[in-house]
Amino acid sequence: MSTITVNDGMDNTLRECLNKGNKLILNNNMKINIHSEFLIKDNVEIDGNGSTLIAKNCRHFNIKKGATLTLKNLILTNGKENFGGSIYSNLPTNTIILNNVEILNNEAMYGGGIFTLGSLIVENSRINNNIAQKQGGGLWCAKNLTLLNSTINNNKVERISNNNFAGGAYVDDGNVALNDSQINNNLVSFNDNNGGYCGGIMINSGSLTLNNSTINNNKSFSSAGVQMGTGDINLFGSSISDNNSYITGTNCGGGGIVIMNGNVYAERSKITNNITKGMYSGSLVSFIGNVTISDSEISGNVNRGPGGGIACNFNSDVLIKNSKIINNTGASLGGGIVNFSDKDGSISVNNSEISNNILTNYQTIGETLDAFLSVVMSSIKDNTNNSKSVQKIHPESTGATKLLSVLSNLESLANKHNLTLQKISNIHNSTGGGGIATLLRCAININNSKLNGNNITKDTTGRKSLAFGGALFSINSVSSIIKTTIMDNLSNYEAAAIYNNDKLSITSTKIVKNKSKKGKTIINTNNGVMYINNSLFVNNDDIDIYNDGILTLYQTRANVEGNVIEL
Repeated sequence: MSTITVNDGMDNTLRECLNKGNKLILNNNMKINIHSEFLIKDNVEIDGNGSTLIAKNCRHFNIKKGATLTLKNLILTNGKENFGGSIYSNLPTNTIILNNVEILNNEAMYGGGIFTLGSLIVENSRINNNIAQKQGGGLWCAKNLTLLNSTINNNKVERISNNNFAGGAYVDDGNVALNDSQINNNLVSFNDNNGGYCGGIMINSGSLTLNNSTINNNKSFSSAGVQMGTGDINLFGSSISDNNSYITGTNCGGGGIVIMNGNVYAERSKITNNITKGMYSGSLVSFIGNVTISDSEISGNVNRGPGGGIACNFNSDVLIKNSKIINNTGASLGGGIVNFSDKDGSISVNNSEISNNILTNYQTIGETLDAFLSVVMSSIKDNTNNSKSVQKIHPESTGATKLLSVLSNLESLANKHNLTLQKISNIHNSTGGGGIATLLRCAININNSKLNGNNITKDTTGRKSLAFGGALFSINSVSSIIKTTIMDNLSNYEAAAIYNNDKLSITSTKIVKNKSKKGKTIINTNNGVMYINNSLFVNNDDIDIYNDGILTLYQTRANVEGNVIEL
């Protein structure tokens, strides 16, 4: 590799040096105005020594064939083009490496700062304050994206359209890794009635791994923080917080994370204070896949439908261990957690706290059931349209192809699932589960945990509805509660603590100071089979257990209305 030192700030000098050598070293802190893009036809490394390249009605770099462009200690600003305001790369074999580089105040239709069909490595760098009109305010990347101690902040997708997306970054089919990095304060523009998707980062296919990183304070019409098509999300010591989406009515919404297909794992992380005006969780919406929350906190999230903290739909095992799901607000079902899965799903809570969540009647169970299929289908339609818009500009998009295949499977699953949900009756004008809720045969297992201070229902609409299960609402699940405290839960109708319509066993558990308007702490319906062993009831409603089904008490004293077998 030949090395050339560039001593003056003339465009032509830099251009001539690029033609002669593969490695350029610029003199300290030069400002160079460039009037046409630099064509990169071979592996090139440029060390800017703090210099600034100021584009004049052009982008900075265009990588024309299989090559690696490495930039160091450089500022790229004021670029403007259709694809990639500052840097454009049109081959999947190309790689861009940035080290201590600032990509600032550039503009494009796609990829405000960078548009690449290859991979991108960003270290100690900032991709900030760029604008895309349609997709990828900060960057548009077809393959792998790695951020090390870097930021993608304050970027914007400017045009208001439901076909536009990714205020911070769009990745088509690649693995995304953030280490000590940020995707914060990005925006996809919207008005009261219309707008695009995913203020933070959108990935059609691949994976997302965060280590000591943040995706915070992003805004869009829908799916404000993270939108994953198909692939896994892993968080380690990271935060997805304070993201906001503004779509209203029976639309998906999604404040923190929306994932269509894949697993979510969070360890030592926070998903907090995300808000959506839409139907599904302000925190985390999973359509197909498992959710594991370990040594983490999900708190302060708000939405106007099921699952204030977590909302899962199909084939989902939810595992909460050594974690807190607290102070979230939802409506209809599950102020903390809702899982619509059938027998192929579960909720397990171990050594954790599901507390102080609020369930409003902004939406009732009947309204949720009426809207369920249309919400899933509208999400499928939106993701399909987004994938097709990617294919228009990148016909070889593998991410779009993979996601479209997943969406076809999801549509079939949703139609089948909806037939089962529509058979549920008698609870339509109700809300259920201030802490946890299920509707189908999704098993519930709670061990050595706290379900305290959940409140169902705070009346936000002025209309009347029935509220059941301040802590837990289950009508078809086989449930087990062991060594747990259920305390200070409220219901403005019945079942201050638990509403059970299937099989429930309670062992070595304290049920204390739960209150409801109708004076019943636990309701066991005529379909319910309940076994309570060595448990304590203290200072609850006048009736600890209202039993219409089969109830067995062993070494337990409780105030019971209805038949009981005492052993």
